Amino acid sequence: MKKAISIIISLIMAFSVFSVMPFSAYSKDYGKTEFNPNVLVTGDTFEMGMYPQSKVTNSSLIAALNGIECTMTNYGYMKKTNAETHTFESTDITYADIEYNETRYRKVLFNEERPTYTYKESDGYQESNGYPINTVYYFMWEPIVWQVLANEDDGVYVVSKMSLDAQPYNNYKEATSWETCSLREWLKEDFYNAAFSSAEKGKMVSVTNKNDAFWGDTQIYGNDTNDNIWLLSHSDAHNTDYGFISTTTGSYANDDARKIRVTDYAKCQGAETDYDLARASWALRTLTTGKTAAWYCDCTGRYDSCNVSRTALAVRPAFK
Repeated sequence: MKKAISIIISLIMAFSVFSVMPFSAYSKDYGKTEFNPNVLVTGDTFEMGMYPQSKVTNSSLIAALNGIECTMTNYGYMKKTNAETHTFESTDITYADIEYNETRYRKVLFNEERPTYTYKESDGYQESNGYPINTVYYFMWEPIVWQVLANEDDGVYVVSKMSLDAQPYNNYKEATSWETCSLREWLKEDFYNAAFSSAEKGKMVSVTNKNDAFWGDTQIYGNDTNDNIWLLSHSDAHNTDYGFISTTTGSYANDDARKIRVTDYAKCQGAETDYDLARASWALRTLTTGKTAAWYCDCTGRYDSCNVSRTALAVRPAFK
């Protein structure tokens, strides 16, 4: 009897720790319960925000969704861009968000593939990812799972556990910076406003980011930026305090911590994936020298770089 009472008291004390400060739905071991973010450590996860993720495969549900009238909007994804004149054509890919049985879905219609680089025509990864054109697909809006990198003085630094979308670092094949690139604009406008409620936005801390261009031992500093959501930097992605292999010890070797699973929605948006369609290459915010190429982590967890106009890199947002 005394042992049973002791266990009950221990459980009450444990749950009281996670009810001190409401934050979001903790998903490590405690289910969907409110918790104190001060207790979070590297590797912990929690849910916050919503975004299209899983493909709908149930035929009855697809039939019901097909019966809902909606207005499709063109994504405005660019192809055949001209950096000198900033002219472009838009790919014929449209979407609409619809509600059914109190659940939100994103409807996507491909009439052509998205190009792997904005200055090309359609030659993307959609079909190889299992999304041929001239077909309608539906994706369920689901809670975003965030992984803790570190509990730091100015906030809990987190990154999405999965790659959520695919976007170019910059819409044009030209020198750019994190400050001026189109991906930063997309994150702070399109993604931020779509994914988070007003209450959730209130929990996110604006920070000043250092923006280096990295090549070998050369560090070229760009302008600092004030961001409330961003991408990991090259240095973040080899920081051992965040759970990654350091480049000083692991060079550019594969790192399991950099092998990131990808959502169905990101695959349909043209993210480059591995042979199992399970993991994707994901973008970093750090440029190489010349500012026409940016770093990314490939499907095997290695570093590489590519032209900034490449659309096939998946996006892993980060914030504090």
